Amino acid sequence: MKTLGRPALGIGVVLLIGLLASVLLFLYALLFAGPWLPFFWAAGFSLALVAAIKLLALGVLDDERQLLVAGMLSELLGGTFGWTWMALAGASLVLFFKALFFGGAWSNFFLCLLASGACKWLTRYSMTTKEAAMFKRELVEKGMTKEEAREVWIARAREMIQRRNLPASDRRQ
Repeated sequence: MKTLGRPALGIGVVLLIGLLASVLLFLYALLFAGPWLPFFWAAGFSLALVAAIKLLALGVLDDERQLLVAGMLSELLGGTFGWTWMALAGASLVLFFKALFFGGAWSNFFLCLLASGACKWLTRYSMTTKEAAMFKRELVEKGMTKEEAREVWIARAREMIQRRNLPASDRRQ
């Protein structure tokens, strides 16, 4: 199987530019009452690139040799969504003060806050996917099959979920 490093890097750079344009157009439409159509075009383009990266990652997750590439793709997505989340969180803060003190629309604040929350969730999802790919890669390098590595990851993920749901006093033990 051909390595996917160069196409993934190229798509990643274009995705970063597309998401940056989406965030800037989103903020322009919100803060300066600009047109929404350019934002929707840039956001649609960015979402198409995210889907392409996810398909690339899913296509290589089952190949032991490509688990590193899958982890890198998930890291790229996580970083991109993370920076987008931070930009939107800052814009939410600006819109909050604009609505509170200068009579701005509260709907703009809540819309920006909602978009920020969605990017935060996508960041967490991408980072979990990256962690899974790297964990499975380590296990495969130690001699496990990909199916065994997947089962070990599922057991570990269930254990982490159970630990999160425990009361704080039980977590310390």
